[in-house]
Amino acid sequence: MARPDRDLRLMMAAEGWRQKIEQNAPFDVFQAAKSGPYENPVVTVALRPDGSVESVVINRSSGVAAVDNAVRRIVLLLSPFPPFPSDLAMDYDVIEIRRVWTFDSAVRLIYGGR
Repeated sequence: MARPDRDLRLMMAAEGWRQKIEQNAPFDVFQAAKSGPYENPVVTVALRPDGSVESVVINRSSGVAAVDNAVRRIVLLLSPFPPFPSDLAMDYDVIEIRRVWTFDSAVRLIYGGR
């Protein structure tokens, strides 16, 4: 069973990643990719302890290749992300963060999705 403080550390790391994406995502990258109707993609990003991106996996496509590619591009443009705190880095080689990406007047990341 995981310790509650370990879960909090993971949640804080994921929250820092979400905030960086939402506050700094170049929305024009998405706008240029949008050509018609699309679904909100579900994306898993794997981060290494130094904040670098190990992978970006589209778990549920938007249905538009250009939108899915824009999501990947945004993640890579904003990397590296903040490094893990030392105690978290001792316990984890990689953290995977899965979010639903929504686009209205900005990029929003919502917890959940299948």
